Amino acid sequence: MFGSRKGWVVLGIVFLSVMLASSVFAQKPIQWKAQGFWGAGTTGHKTFEEFCARVKTLTNGRMEIKPFAVGAIVPYGELLTQIEKNVLQGMYTWPGWWSGKDPAFSALTDLIAGWNNPYDVLTLHYYEGGLKLLEKLYEPFGAYPVGIIPAPVESLVLKKPVYKLEDFKGLRIRSPEGMEGDWFKKMGAGVVVLPGGEVLSALDKGVVDGSD
Repeated sequence: MFGSRKGWVVLGIVFLSVMLASSVFAQKPIQWKAQGFWGAGTTGHKTFEEFCARVKTLTNGRMEIKPFAVGAIVPYGELLTQIEKNVLQGMYTWPGWWSGKDPAFSALTDLIAGWNNPYDVLTLHYYEGGLKLLEKLYEPFGAYPVGIIPAPVESLVLKKPVYKLEDFKGLRIRSPEGMEGDWFKKMGAGVVVLPGGEVLSALDKGVVDGSD
């Protein structure tokens, strides 16, 4: 992709907290379903598949997490709700998508152009209490984050040149809720919430004029 730098974002692996606490050391093999937010065959989903395979190896087969691509079981926007209902037992997600449930999800995981490098993200979460705060945010939904991943610097891809903030007015931008969506709205752009796997087709069909 091309365009201006947006900044590092935080991805994460989240599991159903009750099952994680009570079942991980059970003798009977544990089989969980977990859904990601990338399409099948993409690098992001392959990484998720590798993670699940490693869990099975490191537990000597006692725990098996079956990874599903975006939309395979439930719509992406319902992932957290379906974990709470135990339809899914895990997800590979970006916490900022749940900003509509609590704005702090966005503040912890998507400071717009606020990270200089991935070590800033890792330091905040693993050495300065960020992950503990994320645990508290997920707790009301019966979920527990087991780790975070700093994603690469993202680009802002647009179908027409933008030279000043006023040029965003009237554009339809694919963006999540929260700080980022509010930023686009204040510049007069319309915000369309879509998972990553649908961005290219949305750009091609004219559903959106640009995407983070």
